[in-house]
Amino acid sequence: MLSFDDTEDVTETTSTLAQKTGVSRRTIARDMDALKEKGFVIRIGPDNGGYWKRLK
Repeated sequence: MLSFDDTEDVTETTSTLAQKTGVSRRTIARDMDALKEKGFVIRIGPDNGGYWKRLK
């Protein structure tokens, strides 16, 4: 699963995160969905141009 620095929001694309972590874009999307369901992140803005905000 992805982890966040305490002060960062995720503003990178799924493609960039996938390249950096060595997993597929689908894995990134699945991990972000899991973090959203658990209340760790929320989506700010649209799919194209928005970002994930860390809550916990």
